[in-house]
Amino acid sequence: MKQRTADHPTGAVLRVGRLRSSAYLFSLLFILLLVRLFYLQILKGENYAQIARDQHTQKVAVESHRGRILDRNGQEMAVDLPQYYSVGVFPAQLKAKEAFCQKLASLSGRPAWHYQRRLQSRSKFLYLEWRLQKEQAEELRQLNLTGVVLNKTASRFYPYDRATAQLLGYTDVDNQGISGLELYCDSLLQGSQGWEMRQRNGTGVSFLGPFEELDFAAGRGNH
Repeated sequence: MKQRTADHPTGAVLRVGRLRSSAYLFSLLFILLLVRLFYLQILKGENYAQIARDQHTQKVAVESHRGRILDRNGQEMAVDLPQYYSVGVFPAQLKAKEAFCQKLASLSGRPAWHYQRRLQSRSKFLYLEWRLQKEQAEELRQLNLTGVVLNKTASRFYPYDRATAQLLGYTDVDNQGISGLELYCDSLLQGSQGWEMRQRNGTGVSFLGPFEELDFAAGRGNH
């Protein structure tokens, strides 16, 4: 009896010591967790947030509007009309190349082999078409293919056509002045390069958000 009575306090002390050790251990782990959370969310929070944004967004170049040419009464004599779409691709990212080429050929009227041959290029990015209508571009967009980029391109319009041709001149397919005022004032009429941020889904396909539209960087003022 005496032996059991003597052992009882010792066992209780051991259990209390184990509980205290466990409590200290959990407290230490909790403190370490708080320190880790503070490091990730406060000290490194903005860095990780930026990494997440970079993974889910893509910076895409947007063609600029060429500046307008007005007469002294403010009437437009030359203006850009954004009415076409260009089709660019990242060949390394495009998986269904044959299906894509067949679809693009049905829209443009070119043979499919024309695009298949161009896709053999080692370029990281290249343009395949420049003048697709909005409805045609939408058909391509619905394919939801990785590596395909659709952008609006502008077309130069002269309301008075031949009556002002000698004075205003014309622009080439790249919307650069080649004669008349279009050439003489080309450096002023050329717009600066624009950019837009697009969202990317889990497969890397970029798309415009529900409240976003393609926009252009206009030329420096009206002339």
